Order: sequence, then structure tokens, then C-alpha cells
Amino acid sequence: MKSSINLGLFLLSAVLFILLYMLLGFHNRMPYEDYNFFSQLQNIGAVDVMTKIYNEYCARWSAYTLGFSFNYFYWKLSFLPLFHACTLVILFVSLILLIKRFFFIICSISIDSKTLITYALLFTLCFFFSSYDIGQVWFWYIVNWMYLWSIITGNYLFLILLFGKLKIVHVPLIIILAAFIAGASESYSLIYIFFLTVLIFLKRKNLFSTLLSKVHSNSLIITLVFLVSFYLITICAPGTWVRKDALTHATFVEHVIRVIRSFGKLILIKTPTLIPYLILFGMPWMLLGQEMPSGEKVELKKLLPQFIKSLFVVDMLLFILILPASWILYELAPDRALSQVSLLLTIYSSFVFFYIGYKVKMEKKFSERIVSVALVLTVFVLSFHIYNQYSITSKFADEYDKRIKYVMQENSLGRKNTVFFEHLPPSGMIYSDELSADSLSNIPFEKTYGLKFHVAVRK
Repeated sequence: MKSSINLGLFLLSAVLFILLYMLLGFHNRMPYEDYNFFSQLQNIGAVDVMTKIYNEYCARWSAYTLGFSFNYFYWKLSFLPLFHACTLVILFVSLILLIKRFFFIICSISIDSKTLITYALLFTLCFFFSSYDIGQVWFWYIVNWMYLWSIITGNYLFLILLFGKLKIVHVPLIIILAAFIAGASESYSLIYIFFLTVLIFLKRKNLFSTLLSKVHSNSLIITLVFLVSFYLITICAPGTWVRKDALTHATFVEHVIRVIRSFGKLILIKTPTLIPYLILFGMPWMLLGQEMPSGEKVELKKLLPQFIKSLFVVDMLLFILILPASWILYELAPDRALSQVSLLLTIYSSFVFFYIGYKVKMEKKFSERIVSVALVLTVFVLSFHIYNQYSITSKFADEYDKRIKYVMQENSLGRKNTVFFEHLPPSGMIYSDELSADSLSNIPFEKTYGLKFHVAVRK
């Protein structure tokens, strides 16, 4: 991105995105649903609570253990902003390293640090806005550990695999990363197992040798063995089967129909709203594509058949990604469990525009103008969201904090009768749920704060 105007616009976009992200993180609050966990953490430790859930309800042992381990800091206002900041930085670093490694392996090119940071930020921005529900994916604390951190961990795991020959120092890292992935999300870890199996098959058949020649067979096999072994701990958990028994039971044909229906819902209803963001944040990759040495350039229309074929491939991959959860749930997975889909769409959008820049006959000045327009729109979009989200989320956070302060004050005064609240205001891009109108359903919240009275929201 050598144009000084485009570089300036991108830097402004990066600053605005970080400002938006931290604004949301600062105003984020723990959802009431998670008080079911917090109330238990008042009496027993993180591992004990995880073990109880493992046996009774859900076997996501690694995500729960890590998530619960910070329970001492939950109530500090700085905790969630710091957690979200760390999550973003660790994700961002993984993307820098992966992009650098991919270009070195495939193009034998070492990209300078400024370009790497630029396009890793651009990729992060696209991934963020291609989320089916930003609040659930990025700002629900416990869910972060299950899905977003599964992706982050997977990034570092595949980065190790791309370093070629397996080294002794890699083995403990592979064990730790595989353990977390296997115990964080049943469907995500199953996708990783499938992906590793496919890579082993492709390597045996000597396909995609440019990329896979740098991946050692022993690394793939050892990673797969550890991942499957840890996955068995999740699958064999009593809580896994308790949860499965509570789900819909159906015939094989009924499951197939439901999965196809879920795929149709994903493609025709949920994904079209993300396409403008995928295009907007994908366009700048054209400039990077033009920087790469290529053979004969072609007219854009000649790439149409390849583009159509690529859509079929992406559709097939999307179907595979939603298959495990849709099969079990008998419905499309909730938005929080679709971040792998968002990641694939971000990769695809970035690649398509990169390939256009790499292969299509196009004047450099023309492509720079197109990217300038995209970056100007990006600045406007981010500026609008900052203005809009500040007014929404600040009110939400203020009312949430007032509610907590009020119940603590009433508790200290010895109140015994039920407190009725008005509903919280909208929470914007951050995730929020609400207390129940039935006070008996709010007992975890009451236990967490040691209240001597019930609370409820007005119907």
C-alpha cells in the first residue's frame, strides 16, 4: 500500500477500528446468563466448578477452566477491557505470523513489517465485521474462550505445522494447543480433526505440494493423535451425553434434511448482509496482489469461470463447517458458533481480491483509486459505528452499573422484599441478556452478590 493517501486512510481506519473495539470492550458487562457460573465460583474453585459442569451439563473443560480461573478479577471494571485487548492482540499476532509464513512458502517472498501489519489489521477488521453476531462472538466472555480462542489457538497450531520439520520444543506446544482446542468446543475441534485428516491425505497423494511440502508428516500425525486423544475426554464426559439426550432425536433422513435447511438459511438469509463488508474490506488486497510478480495478465471477464468454480468450493467448505453442530442441534448453530464460517469468508474475500490484483490487467492508478474509495467508505463506516455505539453502549453500561450498585446498597440496608427493575436499554454491538420476570430464575444472580431478597424485571 505505497500510495501516501491510501496509507494515511488505512492508518486512520486502523485507529478508528481499535477505538471502536476498545469502546465496546470498555462498556461490556457480564451477561446474566453467566451468573449461573459465577454463583458457583463464590464457594468452590474454578476446577471444581468445571468438573461439576463436566459431569452434569457440558464438557468444555479447557474453555471453562481458563475462563473461570480469572473469577477474582470479574468485578473489576478494567478486567473485560483488558481481556478483550489481550484477545485482539494475540489474534493479531497470529495473523501476522501466518500471513508472513504463507507468502514465504507459496511466493518465496518476504513481506516487510509495515505491509504485514497493514494487511493483518485489514484481515482482522474484515473478520470482525463478517461475524454473524459481533456481540456473541467478540464480547461474550465465556463464549470467547469456547470459539474465538479456539480459532486463535488453531492459528498458532497450524503456524507450528508450517515450520516444517518437527522439533522437540514443538511437541509440548502442540500438546497444550491440541488440549485446549479439544476441550473448548466439540464442533470446532471436530472440524480441526477433519482438516488435519484431509491434510495427511493430500500430503500422501502429493497434492498442493507447494504448501504441504513445508508441513512434515510426523507433525501432522502427532498433532492429530493428540487432538483425537484429548477430544475423547470431551466426548466421553457424562455432561456431553446429558446435553445430547436433551436435544432433538431424529432419523438419519430427518437430520440430513435439517442440515440442508440450515445450509440454505446460512447462505440465503444470514450471509448476504455480510457481503458489503467482505467486499469493502477485501478490496485493498488488490494492491498487494499487484505487487507480486506474475505471468501473463488477463481480462477480468476471463476469471469468471474460475470465480464460479471457487464459489462451489467455498460452499462445500461452508457446508462442512456447519455440519457437526447442525447435525447435533437439528438446526443451524447459534451465531456465536459460526466464527469459523466468518473466518473462511474473510479468507475467501481477501484471496479473491488479492488474485484479481495478481492476475488481472489493471492500471495501478485505477486500482489505487478503487482502494481509496473503499478506504474512505471504511473511515465513514467506522466513524458512524463509533458515534452510534458510544451513545448506545454507554447508556447500557451506566444502567447496568446502577442496577448492581442499587442492589448492593439495598442489601446493606437489610431489604427483604423483591426489587423490580425496568428492562436494560439496548446494548448495541456488545452482547447482553436480561434478568427474568420470574424471580426464582434469578437465584444465581442473587447468590453471586449474596442478596437477602429476590430481584426481577417488570413484565
